[in-house]
Amino acid sequence: MERLSCQRQGKLTSGERPIKKQKKGFSKFLNKKFSNIEVSVSLGGLKSVNVFLLGEVRNPGVYNITDLSNPLSALYNAGGLTRSGSIRRIRYIPNKGTGKNFDLYRRIRYIPNKGTGKNFDLYNLLIKGKRLPNIHLESGDIIYVPTIGKVIGISGAVTRPGIYEIEGSEGLSDILEMAGGILPTAGRKRVQMERISSGNKKVVKDFRFEDEKEFRRTRGDIKIKSGDLVSVFEMPSLRYNYVEIRGNVERPGNYGLEKGMNVLDLINEAGGLEKGTFLDRAEILRFTGVENPEIIEFDLGRLLDNDSLENLNLKEWDKVRIFTLDEITEKDSIKILGEVLNPGTYPLNPNMTVGDLIFTGIPKRSARSQAELFRIDPDKGTSLKKIDLGDSTALKIKLQPKDQIVIKRKTAYREIGSVYLGGEFAYPGIYPIKVGVTLNKIIERAGSFTTEAYLEGTIFTRKSVAELQNKAISDLIRETSLRLIEAQRKIMEGEMSSAEKATQMEYIKAQQLQLSELSYAQSPGRVVIDLNDPEQLNMPLEDGDSLYVPKLPKTVQIIGQVFNPIGITYEEGLTLKDYLRIAGGSKPTADKKEIYVRRASGKVVKDPDKIKPGDTIVVPEKVEIGKSFWEIVSTSATILYQIGIAIVALHSILK
Repeated sequence: MERLSCQRQGKLTSGERPIKKQKKGFSKFLNKKFSNIEVSVSLGGLKSVNVFLLGEVRNPGVYNITDLSNPLSALYNAGGLTRSGSIRRIRYIPNKGTGKNFDLYRRIRYIPNKGTGKNFDLYNLLIKGKRLPNIHLESGDIIYVPTIGKVIGISGAVTRPGIYEIEGSEGLSDILEMAGGILPTAGRKRVQMERISSGNKKVVKDFRFEDEKEFRRTRGDIKIKSGDLVSVFEMPSLRYNYVEIRGNVERPGNYGLEKGMNVLDLINEAGGLEKGTFLDRAEILRFTGVENPEIIEFDLGRLLDNDSLENLNLKEWDKVRIFTLDEITEKDSIKILGEVLNPGTYPLNPNMTVGDLIFTGIPKRSARSQAELFRIDPDKGTSLKKIDLGDSTALKIKLQPKDQIVIKRKTAYREIGSVYLGGEFAYPGIYPIKVGVTLNKIIERAGSFTTEAYLEGTIFTRKSVAELQNKAISDLIRETSLRLIEAQRKIMEGEMSSAEKATQMEYIKAQQLQLSELSYAQSPGRVVIDLNDPEQLNMPLEDGDSLYVPKLPKTVQIIGQVFNPIGITYEEGLTLKDYLRIAGGSKPTADKKEIYVRRASGKVVKDPDKIKPGDTIVVPEKVEIGKSFWEIVSTSATILYQIGIAIVALHSILK
């Protein structure tokens, strides 16, 4: 038997039959001429066509697709429709030749006649599940998506609430069908339609019905207009025919109200009572139509003993509350503080002893072997008892509510601290110390200074000083804020021109801004110290002290009201005027009489004889203001300004 294979490239023409029919006819023809012939016909490849996707699509343009594709697959390739695209009036415009003068606008606006082109409605597919028109695409065909037409909105108890495009002939029942129908939660059926009338007024109309069939029969033909808003109301969220039980039961929650149901029935339905239930009282909260419910109490203990008088009948919406012992009794607590790993407040367990609480707190190695038991007696008042932690009898003392045990630190541990030595030391680092050791001793332990150490620039900070300085700044900020408020009041009430008021108010705003910035600044607690002074080297140290010795600086900083605030390389012999000249000179706003130098050691010097390495030259701003106003804020404002400049100067030194 011979095998004959025939392959075909491209697309069938309009006059050709499908491949299966061709195969059958060709096989019949050959069998008349030959015997033992098997015919196999296959399509070797699909023809590609170029189709234009225009209008409201996400990615308009020319797309190369197979000729077996339909307009839906072409729209998919273009990313689908935009939000403003019409779903119901998509136009298929075939390529029938345009001649030399091609007007794309007229072609797109062209509404095809029967047999020359088609409009298709995607709602038929998306909502009704119908097939789209059978369209074979050819090169040059256009699929155009116009802008969305008339729309309505539907919300509430429907399957698919949203905005829908209409053609103009739909009725209210058609819109509900588009939205998937009315949900069972619509309850008593009520549809409300909001429409903009010819007088630019929103008119509301309600349609009531018992079921959807009645609605379609009586209201379904009501015509819809563009811009209408349809609402299908949900049934009220209020539930009926139930009671509730909360509290110390196995399964708290809501339960259906049966006929003749009483409290005991509900407790049994909820799985019974849990351990720790308070039996002397339980409550029923009963709805009476007002905001606060009626409280009906009953004795739960008697109820469990089959006392029928306590077994009250329940009504709709009753709430039964079962209390625990913890809810109605004060929780007794005790406390342990001091040198323990777990300080805090703990519940007082029955027969709990001092030893039990100390074991819970776990004393540290630094703890003393003696503790204090502080006790509050309602009749005798307070008392304090010494407890020897090594005495087994003392550890067996039973604790009482509100007892507190305090374990102190051993003296040796209390005197231990640490200091930080940084910069130009032979062995910088953190050193443990006994509080009170002198500065020269710790310097000796660090191997003294290196040859590059600049002792005049030493920065010594102390935690206790920082706390005092920060408190002083906080008090000053609060006091100055009150002064500025008083100044604002006097300005507004004063007899002066608008220009003068504006000038003084601008000055107050500047001070308020400076206050705001200073509120975030934290003083490092710097203490001016001279390491060349033997008396200062004998200063006792505190825990947390820090000593930083920089290298010999080679710059001089200039900040404030100069034309070029910069760091300048230090040169022996240059004067204050020389450095100001190098920085471009003072601005017209500079207060030349108040220029000062802040040494690297922290000292402030006015009119210095010489400039040293690490110095910061501060050129403050000149403030011109009326005398009466100055008397109100000058003192605090000047101090604040100096604090701000000091922080900037210290920052420049540390840099």
